[in-house]
Amino acid sequence: MLIPEDPRWKEIKLQDSVSYECVRCGRCCRHAKDSIPADNLDLYRMAKVFEKKEDPRDAISVFMMKNVHLLPITEGGFPVTFLNTKGLDDSCIFLQDGNICTVQKQKPRVCRIYPFTVNPDPSLLDFEYAICTENPHHFAGNKVVAKNWFRRFLNEEDRSFLRDQANFALQTEFLLRRIPDSRKRIAIMLIMKYQYILLDVSQPFLPQYRRNSLQLFHELEGLTDVSL
Repeated sequence: MLIPEDPRWKEIKLQDSVSYECVRCGRCCRHAKDSIPADNLDLYRMAKVFEKKEDPRDAISVFMMKNVHLLPITEGGFPVTFLNTKGLDDSCIFLQDGNICTVQKQKPRVCRIYPFTVNPDPSLLDFEYAICTENPHHFAGNKVVAKNWFRRFLNEEDRSFLRDQANFALQTEFLLRRIPDSRKRIAIMLIMKYQYILLDVSQPFLPQYRRNSLQLFHELEGLTDVSL
């Protein structure tokens, strides 16, 4: 399984149903330091709405400087962006008083599909699904069928991106392991450049993401040459 390695997560099937109701307690938005990832597509969608005054080529960069931070999540230094938090309770930067989410319509996928999660399976042809049980009080009320939940909150662009992202991560991790430590910083800068900075929010996301990924692989491959 590619679900998080955490006892709070339980594997499910699309036909499974659970009793679930969001009571707007805001608990899943608090004590959230380094735990709300926002990937390339998430940032593209949020920046497109919230940075309209910026040049479309700069919107994601501006949004990131205000709202996210970078963490390496593997020994090779593979970087992932997380939403910033605020206050003594480390609440999500977008959570306001009254448990109001200020990015409700454009919130990251992990928030949109919560308490479920989805990842491509090892073949990258299908998906694996899980549910987070960390807040037991949520699991009451009407029955929710997983298939219907994902049909509602996970569109075709999300699914295509998840497959591309999984393939991208595998190839990038392979290249990072071959790059000398002395060039790892350059590699991370290239990843940020091609996966986040060189995205124009006035243009469709996926064609840019795929084109940038191919160029990134080419440049990372160059860094593996120990003769340089």
